[in-house]
Amino acid sequence: RESAAVDTTGKGVDTAMGVSADTKKDQHFLVNPAALQKLIAAAGITEKDVVLEIGPGPGQVTALLVAGARKVHAIELDQKFQGKLQAIANKHPNFSVRYGSAIDPAIPWPADANKLVTSLPYSILEPFLKRLSTEGKHFEEGVLVVGRTYYDRCTGKDGDMTRTALFTGAHFDVQLVSDLKRSDFDPPPREE
Repeated sequence: RESAAVDTTGKGVDTAMGVSADTKKDQHFLVNPAALQKLIAAAGITEKDVVLEIGPGPGQVTALLVAGARKVHAIELDQKFQGKLQAIANKHPNFSVRYGSAIDPAIPWPADANKLVTSLPYSILEPFLKRLSTEGKHFEEGVLVVGRTYYDRCTGKDGDMTRTALFTGAHFDVQLVSDLKRSDFDPPPREE
């Protein structure tokens, strides 16, 4: 699907997920089944892993994580997903969700999680990475969906090293796992 839904009100765009994406919260749901499988494969989830998922939204990634991990913790800001996430929790006792901001230090990250998976809004990437650098030392690895421009800056491919890109390079081993297209999301983000 190449067309993008446009929200001029800021109230949200109805998506293929049956929910409204809040454009003020920079929500874009990964919906392409092949792209979802790429994300899960990149995380290398096994039955021994305890995963922290930041921003599960309506749970399309969560449903795949709970099928393979020992336990999945999620932190979600938007209460409108409570029904969909509760349905997953009802089917999978290895899933728990906490509501609040993942960048708020008052919302603790689970100490038993060894892997991180997120397709968080690009607008909170900088504060999220700062918190991850101090509180995420116990993660063996993390898979983050980020914009192509940011990735290129982190690796020096575009020659424009921003403060956030320098910070990322100093604290994390950044590797490209897979390219995702704008059309893999609903609604599509501004960049690949």
